[in-house]
Amino acid sequence: MKSDNKIELYPSNYTPKVKKTIKLMVNNLDLYVTIAQEVKNNIEKFSPFKIELVTVDWAEYVERLNNKNYDIVISGWIGDFFDPYSMLYIWHSDSSYNYSGFSNKRYDELIRSSQNIDNYPTRYETLYKAEKIILDEICIIPLYHYRLPLLVQKHLVKKLLFSPLGIINFATMESQKEVLKFESRK
Repeated sequence: MKSDNKIELYPSNYTPKVKKTIKLMVNNLDLYVTIAQEVKNNIEKFSPFKIELVTVDWAEYVERLNNKNYDIVISGWIGDFFDPYSMLYIWHSDSSYNYSGFSNKRYDELIRSSQNIDNYPTRYETLYKAEKIILDEICIIPLYHYRLPLLVQKHLVKKLLFSPLGIINFATMESQKEVLKFESRK
C-alpha cells in the first residue's frame, strides 16, 4: 500500500504476535553508537521488529565482520579515490571487504567490465546499473554521507585547494595575515 509518498510495509492494523529480535552490531565509538540508537528507534517505531544493540570494540567488530557473525551491522566506507568504482567494488564477490557475502553474477560482470571502458558516459552507465543491483537487492542501506564543514574568510585566505575527496592541501595556501602563516616543522 502506498500513501502520501510513504511505503507501508505492514497494514496499519497489523500487530505481530511476537516481535522478532534482530541484533544490530556496531563499533563502540560514540558516533556509531548514537547512529545505531537512532536506527534502532526508527526500526522499532516503523516495523514489527525489536532491535538489540550489540556494541563491541574494534578488534571484535572486525573479527565478527570477517566471520559474518552478525544479523545487521552499521559500517562505513570512504572512497580511496574519486570514482564510483572505489565504492562499488566492495560488493564484488571477490572483494575482501564484502563482509555481507553478497554475490550476484551480473553485478560482478558489470564491475569487471567497467575497468576496461574508456568512454566516460558508457562507464558511468555501467556503474549505475551495478549500483542499482546493490540497492534493489538491499545488501546495503545507505544512512548518511560524510561532510566537511569548513569556514574560510576568503579575504584572508587564498589558494586553499581541495581534492575531489575533500583532502585539504595546506601547502598551497597563502594568507593575508601573519597569524595564519604556517611554518613547516622538520
